[in-house]
Amino acid sequence: MRIPWATLVLTVAVLAVYFFSSSGNLYPDSSLVGQHAYGASNPLALIFSLFFHIGARHLVSNLLPLVAFCFLLEMSLPSRHAFLVFFASGILSAFVFSILNPSSFLVGASAGVAGLMTAGALLRPKWGVLVLIAVPFVLGVVALPLVDWAASASFSALGVKTSELRVEADRLQAAGQTQAAASVRAQAEAINATLAQQESVRAQEAVATPDEIVHLVGALAGVLYVLVFFRDKMRDGFEELFAWFSALLPRRVNGSS
Repeated sequence: MRIPWATLVLTVAVLAVYFFSSSGNLYPDSSLVGQHAYGASNPLALIFSLFFHIGARHLVSNLLPLVAFCFLLEMSLPSRHAFLVFFASGILSAFVFSILNPSSFLVGASAGVAGLMTAGALLRPKWGVLVLIAVPFVLGVVALPLVDWAASASFSALGVKTSELRVEADRLQAAGQTQAAASVRAQAEAINATLAQQESVRAQEAVATPDEIVHLVGALAGVLYVLVFFRDKMRDGFEELFAWFSALLPRRVNGSS
């Protein structure tokens, strides 16, 4: 079995961009969104915006289907085609978005993921049906609840740490250690500022709305890629799907008296 390079590279790229944009925290700095989001006024962010995500739920919601459907596509085609589908879908969707929404900005891998979903499902429809069922289930039941739990735990830990440092600063101040108290208090305020920033970004993520036109264009790009270049493979995949469904259907056996 060949190594799924596209799946590995795209996954690492998405995670690396998120890690550096969030400085190791659960949520990125909101000021970076305007710098790295794609829009008519920021065309240089076209490629980078495909890997930038505004929050942990946004990240996980794109990352899980990216891994699943990119791998599915690489089961049928060499890795270069998965890269081409991802970037073609993402770039075409971004152009359409900037024309329809010249004053808005776009971030996230969802358009590229939409292309991978349709291309992978068309080439391996039997597995595509299963993945289309499994991915939303895992997201809704496992992944997103874990993200919400991690966010609550992270915010709680930051709040506790802030309180502990403030108590320590008060103790040092009462003991006459003014300089040490000021240093500890500065640490407490820095952590509190991080907490406020993280809560603010989470709130922004909660009200951000997906653009269905972007997803539709990305999905159509994946469909067109398969129809133009791999129609025979798609036909073979659907024949496999029909054979699979036929095997699942009950059979009538003629008996003899």
